[in-house]
Amino acid sequence: MSTRITPVTSCSETEPLLVKSEFNMPGCRCRRPRCRDFGLGASEAGFFTRPLSQCCYDIIFFRILWYIYRLILPVIYITYLIWFWGFFNGVGAKAILFLTTWSVLGFTLYVIVAAGNVVWDRMCTCARDGAMYESDEPDMGVHHMFQWFLFNIFVNAEIIVAVVYWTIIHDGINDTEEWIHDITAHLAPAIFSLIDVFFSATPVRVLHFIYPLGYGVTYFIFAVIYWAAGGRGAGRNDDGTYTNYIYSFLDFEENLPMAMGFLVIMMITCMIVHLLIWGVYHLKKCLTRDTDERNDQTANSEFTMVKTNSHSIDDIRV
Repeated sequence: MSTRITPVTSCSETEPLLVKSEFNMPGCRCRRPRCRDFGLGASEAGFFTRPLSQCCYDIIFFRILWYIYRLILPVIYITYLIWFWGFFNGVGAKAILFLTTWSVLGFTLYVIVAAGNVVWDRMCTCARDGAMYESDEPDMGVHHMFQWFLFNIFVNAEIIVAVVYWTIIHDGINDTEEWIHDITAHLAPAIFSLIDVFFSATPVRVLHFIYPLGYGVTYFIFAVIYWAAGGRGAGRNDDGTYTNYIYSFLDFEENLPMAMGFLVIMMITCMIVHLLIWGVYHLKKCLTRDTDERNDQTANSEFTMVKTNSHSIDDIRV
């Protein structure tokens, strides 16, 4: 991994600091995956708290905008969950049966952890140490790994949930409250997930497809166990009784082949979406590399000039 010298534009106006960035790696080559890439280690803490390009982060306006984005999402989704469970929810405890509910709860946890890491690693580190650069940050900790774990699962899941809901399940919006619920639960998380995919510096490893895949399989197993235990869905039959399935395409009693087909399609879709996210990650590395390299050249020449002037002053004193 290469290093570069960046002029200080943080809250500390001292000498330039060395900043490491995965986006500065020469070329846009991909290496062969290794077994340890299944894990969540061997990365840098700074990748989970800043946008994709260091030169963008060095601009105070974009830095503040990124902080606002990170900090406002938990407020939005905590408020939504309070409203949903307290006022709008019309199916009671059965709401927890839906994949949408699982994914919104998981996405809310993700944005809370991401905001917490920004506050701790960026703002608290800045106030304590007077700098906000990777060289002054703590090593990658469990809280960064947890954020990465949630990112891998719920960014993928929210994109799939949005596509499935708006193409297969959605049957029209009847009133304002339902419109708010549908947008907040079935569309906005996918939009925010795409913002994270395109603009955050969070690394994406191709072998991390196991996490969204495991999430989907876990939900499928839950649906099977719930049905086998005699559980009923939230929908109603013509006679007023509850349906024997959560979703019509998970009807294990009347249409088992469709349910098994859904499992296969879901597994394939999880892997495809993850590969697309991985591709976007490497594409943005290529797009930001040239910008950061030009910034490096300017920073290096400025640092060399300062260093030369410093030697000249020392010579005069001698």
